Amino acid sequence: MPPAHHNVQQKTFRRPKPSAFDDDAEYVPNYSDPNLTLRDYQVEGIKWLVYCWYKRRNSILADEMGLGKTLQSVSILQYLVQEEENRFALLTRRDTLRSTDC
Repeated sequence: MPPAHHNVQQKTFRRPKPSAFDDDAEYVPNYSDPNLTLRDYQVEGIKWLVYCWYKRRNSILADEMGLGKTLQSVSILQYLVQEEENRFALLTRRDTLRSTDC
């Protein structure tokens, strides 16, 4: 007898057209902590990651240590889950998830 999960219908995911990217839109996701604020350069990093996602471009987020790459990386995934109804598996250290309050 096959496992029950084979009966689950999967939603087909379609990525928006590259032209759907809106340069004036707000791409920072809603966080569970309303007091969480991002610095301007972190917002720009998230916007750039979203831009690359829309344009189907591979991207690497790199800068000096301590400027929030982990937060920006989690934020793009959170944006895609909230706004694009996309699903991801994220592997990270527990203290990283606690500090970002996902």
